Amino acid sequence: MTVSLNQTLSSDQTPWAGLFPMDAVTPITAVHLGIECRGEVVRAARWSAAFGQASGEESHFKIVLLQGRPKLGLPKIADPKIAVCVPSSRPGRHAQQIIGEITADKQAAYLTRRDVDAAAINSALREWQDDLVNLLIEEESSRFSKDDIFVKHEPEPVLSDIYNGTDTLQWMENPADWLLARRYPSLPLDTHSLSQPVCEDDVGKLFSSIFGQAGAGDDLLCSLGPALGLS
Repeated sequence: MTVSLNQTLSSDQTPWAGLFPMDAVTPITAVHLGIECRGEVVRAARWSAAFGQASGEESHFKIVLLQGRPKLGLPKIADPKIAVCVPSSRPGRHAQQIIGEITADKQAAYLTRRDVDAAAINSALREWQDDLVNLLIEEESSRFSKDDIFVKHEPEPVLSDIYNGTDTLQWMENPADWLLARRYPSLPLDTHSLSQPVCEDDVGKLFSSIFGQAGAGDDLLCSLGPALGLS
């Protein structure tokens, strides 16, 4: 089967591409008060009213990442577990230029992959690509930090607390932490004493330990029991 160069190279060169594919739902987790909570990031080119609706009881938070500002009014949020990140504008000429250079570098690496000096060429191209990606992250940070994150009830999160640093994954973990802290400000458990987060998979094992089922060890009960009020 023949694969064209255009098929080999992704058209989505934004800093989000490797983490959150366009027009897709990506599951993520966040730890809040010692409990691992499941959520999702929805990245989309344009706003849809369905994004403002709850995803289901199994999802504790949802973050919608729009690539462009809606033309027909601002997002309407129906659920307090949802945050919609809206940039101030569409990517500017500088960002498009950087994306074009990244694409050109990837094309050059693809075309020279069998060259006798391919290793040296690719090493230089990778370094240049890293520099370009960092510039693109700065552009995206600037776009998103100049506008709002929409939620159901005010106040909204402080943008400088969300888009902090150059880690784009952390940019999504920050609003997840904010949503969870607002929805669950406290728990009737002493989870602060836990040495590791409680995960969903731990629940079944914990019950097995409590009821002394065959094959269940007491390690999990010993580590989680005191925080859960179990002696």
